[in-house]
Amino acid sequence: MTGWGHYLLWGINMFFRYVLGFLLVGIIGLYADESQNQKRQVYMLKGQLYEQEQKVKLAEISEQKNGFFIGAILGNINLKSTPAGYQNLHPLLYGFRGGYQKYLRNYIAGLRFYAEYLRGDMKNADYQLGSVNLDLLADIPLNEDKAYSLGAFAGVGMAWTAFNQKSVGRFLNQLGTTINLGIALSLNLKHRIELSMKIPPVKLQEEDLREFSSTNLYLISYNFLF
Repeated sequence: MTGWGHYLLWGINMFFRYVLGFLLVGIIGLYADESQNQKRQVYMLKGQLYEQEQKVKLAEISEQKNGFFIGAILGNINLKSTPAGYQNLHPLLYGFRGGYQKYLRNYIAGLRFYAEYLRGDMKNADYQLGSVNLDLLADIPLNEDKAYSLGAFAGVGMAWTAFNQKSVGRFLNQLGTTINLGIALSLNLKHRIELSMKIPPVKLQEEDLREFSSTNLYLISYNFLF
């Protein structure tokens, strides 16, 4: 074989080597791109599945937080009254409540409707407040399974309030609007401890020479959800 023939064969051989090399690189690149696309699709599917599972879980938790509840209440109020001597009273309030609460599917926000009765007995007098209320609830979960949460609430109600002095008879007997504000700690979804302030419908009442005044009600309560 002549020298030119030898160079020609060598050139053809190198050409095919380069072509095969480029083909192999292209095939490997296509395979790598396809593998990356598959990984991205799997990751996206996992993300969508997790998001859907979280929505279902939150909906289930919301359902568990819906239902009827009852509660027991203790509190304090400062009462001042005349005549029959100036009286500055600090009765221990006690009472109960019962109602129904409903949370949205996001678990965080909800509403509750309930009736409540409070009473304070003193040596020569008694104070009563009964109300029906509507509160807006908001909870922030404290753990991963969202069984424990810290929350706040605010609401309004229609209340009846009465103050009776045994020496002079009933002085206060009125209807009006009450306002509820407070914070809460929920334990295992079913148990709720609240610290709250209730603004009574009547804080000052004057009639002839008689006068009655009060502060807000400061309450601690426990609710059990059925």
